[in-house]
Amino acid sequence: MLTLDPKSCRLIIDCYSRKVLPWRISNSMVAAFHVDCLEYALHHHGQTEVFNSDQGSPFTSSAFTRRAQT
Repeated sequence: MLTLDPKSCRLIIDCYSRKVLPWRISNSMVAAFHVDCLEYALHHHGQTEVFNSDQGSPFTSSAFTRRAQT
């Protein structure tokens, strides 16, 4: 019998070039996982002028919003 464990996949897309910048897969939805993906994108691709995310709890956490605003 095949059982599927829920996974969380996060990716950041540059809408201008339509390229996937970083991506990550995790077993949990902790905010640190999402912050790590954002940190990688900012470090390797620089700060953006426009930032958009869905309104799920990892993206409205104080750690994520602080990092997205700097």
